[in-house]
Amino acid sequence: MIDFPPNPLHTVDRRLYAIAGLFLLLAAFALNDVLLYNPDSARYLIWARSLAELKGFEDLSIPEPMHYVVHAPLYPVLLAPAALVAPNSVIAAKILTVIMGCGLLLLFFFWMRRLDDPPAPVLATALLAVHPLTLIFSHQVLSEIPFGIAIIATLVLVDRIVKGERKTARNEVLLAAVLSAAALLREVGVTLVFATAIFFAAHRRLRKAFFMLAVPLFVYGLWFIRNEVIVAGAEHPALRNSEILTLHYFTPRDATLFEEFVARLRVNAAVYADYLARLLYLPQYGSSVYGIVSTVRAPYSIIGGIEPVLFIVLAIVSLGTSLAGLISSVRKHASVEFLIAFVPIYLLIILIYPFNDVRFLFPLLLLMLALSVIGGVDLLRRIRPLASRVVPVAWGLFGLLMLPNFLWAFAYVREAMHYRASPTEFYQSVADQRPFPDMLTKPSSMVGEWIEKQSLEAPTVLTQWKDLALSLPNGKLVDVNTLVPVDEFDRLVRDYEVDYIMSAVGLADIPEFFPQMLVSAAYAFEPAFRVANLEVFRVTGMRRPTSIGGEGLRGRFAAALKALSEGKIDTAGAVFKALAEETRGGTTMVLFLAIAHEFRGNLAEARRLLGPLQTLKQAGALLGHTTYHLEIIDLLERAAKEKNPVARAEMLYVASVKYWNLGFRTQSLAVLDSSLAIDPLFAPALIFSTYYRLELEQRTVAREYFEKLARSIPDHPLVTPFRAILAYKDSIAASPKTHPSHFLGLAEAYEQAGLGDSAIRELLILRRRLPQNLEARKALSKLYMAKRRYAPALRMVEEWLLIDPVDKEAIALRDELKDRW
Repeated sequence: MIDFPPNPLHTVDRRLYAIAGLFLLLAAFALNDVLLYNPDSARYLIWARSLAELKGFEDLSIPEPMHYVVHAPLYPVLLAPAALVAPNSVIAAKILTVIMGCGLLLLFFFWMRRLDDPPAPVLATALLAVHPLTLIFSHQVLSEIPFGIAIIATLVLVDRIVKGERKTARNEVLLAAVLSAAALLREVGVTLVFATAIFFAAHRRLRKAFFMLAVPLFVYGLWFIRNEVIVAGAEHPALRNSEILTLHYFTPRDATLFEEFVARLRVNAAVYADYLARLLYLPQYGSSVYGIVSTVRAPYSIIGGIEPVLFIVLAIVSLGTSLAGLISSVRKHASVEFLIAFVPIYLLIILIYPFNDVRFLFPLLLLMLALSVIGGVDLLRRIRPLASRVVPVAWGLFGLLMLPNFLWAFAYVREAMHYRASPTEFYQSVADQRPFPDMLTKPSSMVGEWIEKQSLEAPTVLTQWKDLALSLPNGKLVDVNTLVPVDEFDRLVRDYEVDYIMSAVGLADIPEFFPQMLVSAAYAFEPAFRVANLEVFRVTGMRRPTSIGGEGLRGRFAAALKALSEGKIDTAGAVFKALAEETRGGTTMVLFLAIAHEFRGNLAEARRLLGPLQTLKQAGALLGHTTYHLEIIDLLERAAKEKNPVARAEMLYVASVKYWNLGFRTQSLAVLDSSLAIDPLFAPALIFSTYYRLELEQRTVAREYFEKLARSIPDHPLVTPFRAILAYKDSIAASPKTHPSHFLGLAEAYEQAGLGDSAIRELLILRRRLPQNLEARKALSKLYMAKRRYAPALRMVEEWLLIDPVDKEAIALRDELKDRW
């Protein structure tokens, strides 16, 4: 075991106060209400307000209150004091995070002075204070800064414990507390726990290793039971935090988890290699750029022009000096040796995490920056002509290396101040730029104020931008990813009685949810309001020719999407190709161009276009959509090679179901017909052909497929409900009057066939036609309960009670539902 000598303590360098002052000054100038991460940051603020009001973790911004916490829980607790003073205030939460950032700088300085003599501690702290990622994360509602504090505090305490400094027992308790906090600040914080246990075990301090492992895991275990067992078991969230690592994002669902991890490693390793090479001196130049600085205006454009050359030089310098610092420090300091255990574990976790983002490298920035300064200063000390002038040379050299970051910081503050003065004027000044700083073009608070003024009752808005909830206290958000399948989109609008859609507008003037609005089978949408790069659409109550296409790029996209939906694939593909070129590879255009190639049968080209979309930062919904299409491509390729007709028919049937789920009706039916062409009596294909034709109101064609099913497999369990569905559809079409029994019977038949959403649709038609019909409300409330859509279920029960105020079943059901609120 290495015997680490204790470090002498130095007096605090007064220049540290100047650094902290500069940091706070930059924060004051750059402060605004922009949130870079949605929905993460908005959720933190919503939970913080709930905690400040002593309600626990509760999200009331959505139609059904949610107590499940999809992120690590400690950061909202830290924000609660700000929420107590100013609920839902982005500025208040940012100010508190800036104060934490100042604390990180101080702690980083104290750790650095344990590692090296002047000028390294002050120099490294100064470089950290003006580093782009430090500025960004200190000015955002994110947990990176407190997590960074937990990492540096761990390094300091490990150093103290190993070197046997006084009050070792207190230091051990403090370290266990810090590790517990780290695990609750970021899910990846458990890597710090395991690294600490491994480190002490390697030093044969087994009692300490067990203590540092047991206490944090016990604390985390209590939270896990609360969140993942008790709350998730009751609320059944769509996605559990504990499931993210095991879901398939890069490979088909039938692939092994090992294959999924290998795919993630391959993609993430390539992305993070580039990120790490530019992490110290070019973090906001290249592919990891946040949309908060104009990249076409000086001074950013100056550095951007020479970035390819700078990248090579600065990558060699940053990685080389970091390695030199590690070599020179590892046998001198316990905390540096600790990194040998921590960094590999941390890297492994972020490499197999399905999403990549430069924010995941912030912990490594702290470590690399410290080691780079130590290594650089040590190299200068070894050059004899510079030995007597190390301090000024070090400041000059590192100042020159950080020049790109200094210039970025200037641009960052300039853009932030311009946006804060007037979001609309800022947008007008950058609207013609491509690309423009898109994160500074979405003033959701102005949309919230407009919607509030338009609404007599509490409005419901469908959007992916959860920060809208902060300025819409009386409304509800249906927060959903922008690539939600069109059927689910229609159902969300229907079930939650959505009033507005709020979209950010993309490069080709294409709003989010535009494809779904264009092909919606149930609703029309009208442009109602636009501010900067946010557009609001009003939902109308019935389907009619949509008026959102317009002219220009948006009109061309709408025409191409219509052509694609009608099977005019070559026409659509040509337009998507032109739009992709005009938008310089805009993701929406590339995605639909790939889909057009996929429909045409050019599967290799479609795969080539979809591949890069998997490497995008925090790809989220786009990653899931891309993987879904890659699954379809895999099915089609396998079907083309398959010799067994039954297996081939099944593959094509599965592909057609996926196309239907995505809203591509014509393509789904074409592939399904291909399946039946191979095996005319393939039961699943006959069933879905019947169902799809019924959904398209093609009863005659649906009956033809059904009769084939009934003749070939008369005892199939779906024959009876489908026969009833067809009979009730005929009766409803033939009768000029509304007969409740027809609709109730049709809904029951749909439910027996496992088609609950179709049952809901028919019952809602009955409710609209006969407002006093009680049975429709009873059936709807129970169907919504089964789907766990409790807000519409409560609405139906309350309507039930308006018709029959003393119904005991309705009263009990209402009380059960209200308990969820």
